[in-house]
Amino acid sequence: MKIAYQGIPGAYSEEATNRYIEGLERESASLTIVGYSTFKHLVDDLLNGSVDQIVIPVENSTTGIIARTMDLFRHQDVFAVKEIFVPIRHTLLGIRGSSIERIGKVLSHPEALTQCISFFEEHPWMEAVAYDDTANAALFVKDEQDPTIAALASARAGQLYQLEVLQEHIQTEMDNTTRFYVLEKGRPQKTSGNKLSFYVETSHEPGSLTKLLLQFEKFEANLLSLNARPIANQSFSYGFFIEASFDAEKDSVADLLEQLNQYAKYVQLLGQFQAASLPNE
Repeated sequence: MKIAYQGIPGAYSEEATNRYIEGLERESASLTIVGYSTFKHLVDDLLNGSVDQIVIPVENSTTGIIARTMDLFRHQDVFAVKEIFVPIRHTLLGIRGSSIERIGKVLSHPEALTQCISFFEEHPWMEAVAYDDTANAALFVKDEQDPTIAALASARAGQLYQLEVLQEHIQTEMDNTTRFYVLEKGRPQKTSGNKLSFYVETSHEPGSLTKLLLQFEKFEANLLSLNARPIANQSFSYGFFIEASFDAEKDSVADLLEQLNQYAKYVQLLGQFQAASLPNE
């Protein structure tokens, strides 16, 4: 079984993957874990069968939905079978002999930089520089050996790439957490769990979204999130990512889908899985 994530060792996605693997009832020798450079390549290889599952971030407790990943799922044959929460504890990492006072540039993924906005407000001499990945930023700092640049990444990345901790836990929200999906290609024959994920598109008419959302009430499904995303090549028209809790023992997912399809132009069941508990670190 081949499982993939975006990034290199030390990335938060790798941590999510490791947490997932710990819960699998399979021999570790039968698992192959591989990192990818981009989210699109990750999803493409899931769709073409090069990997069996991918672990991909979909939401952060500080910055909300991760649109650049969720948008890759629309109109694609993917299905979420599990969610994983990972605490995000950003660490400022530099080379040996560096210090906070000497740092002029901090490299990290744009999401990570946004999650530490208060830190940059308190250190106005530092420039936040977008990089493709948190762990790759740490590797770059190691290779450059420049005491004026630092990386914002996990403590594990610092250990892997022999960097010094200049300051720990610099995220704005101390309980900063990222949620990941485990995705497979196609909907499994048997699905279970009390949480459903959808992508829907409704008619651009008054009340169309309201009518669709009322169908969840009929099935006593509790709406957990609703996020609008622009539809490509349809200016100012929007699709919606929806998550809801659902009693699959009481009601049929197929019946709910049938009802939703009556009030939407397009309905995609993105996943069904058991709601995960927030981690204790």
